[in-house]
Amino acid sequence: MLKWSGIGVAANRVLEGTEAHGRAARPDEISIDFAAVPGVISGYVALARARLAQGNAEGAFESLRKAGRIAQNPHIGNRWKARVEAWRARLHVARGDLKAADRWAQEREFGTEDEFVYSPESELEHTTLARLLIARGRPGEALRVLERLLEAAEAGGRGRTVIEVLVLKALALQEKNHEPEALAALRRALTLAEAEGHVRTFADEGAPMLDLLRRVLKARGREPPGIEGEVPVEYVGKLLEALGAPVMAPSTVHSRGTGA
Repeated sequence: MLKWSGIGVAANRVLEGTEAHGRAARPDEISIDFAAVPGVISGYVALARARLAQGNAEGAFESLRKAGRIAQNPHIGNRWKARVEAWRARLHVARGDLKAADRWAQEREFGTEDEFVYSPESELEHTTLARLLIARGRPGEALRVLERLLEAAEAGGRGRTVIEVLVLKALALQEKNHEPEALAALRRALTLAEAEGHVRTFADEGAPMLDLLRRVLKARGREPPGIEGEVPVEYVGKLLEALGAPVMAPSTVHSRGTGA
């Protein structure tokens, strides 16, 4: 199992202390170092994602419940509550509980044509909304959301978000049976992600991503040379391995133009 990073020493220390906080009768009874809140909530979210990747959905939601209890403290801004709720909705989508995710979207009153104004919470919410729309079989609406997100992320230099949005764009385009465009988006995501070694960004997408990765490798020999046509084969192999797929030995991966 691939290790998860992002829960630092300070976050771990506070996470241990929150067990006592969780027994408080009301959110306003929780005493916490507010400077540590980002690390605490991010730590619980990372733990939830790790547990879901391990197939422990109950543990994942329990981690978010603890994060939500901290976020409900009236002395903490609403943005933390919004983040936890968005992550909970994302887990619902991942598990296929779309009705629960629909309720979240309805409560937030999202519209696919809404103007996107950047904030970390808004970006998380809108990527979650795009995931829900794809899962609901509405890829066209998802693409409208994703195009605005991509434009804003590129303008703001938020590389991690650019990669995530390109991954979702590839999935939405494939859902629309626009395979060439889907593979182009995925190739760009792979090129950007290889240097930083992103794995879960792709592996968390499950079977649809597995299919796309196989297709991008199959199409590799047919693409013209160039930045958009290049596929980091070894990196794709690591992603396939993370998705539980058998990986071809390096000697069986042919260079462009060498034949079958």
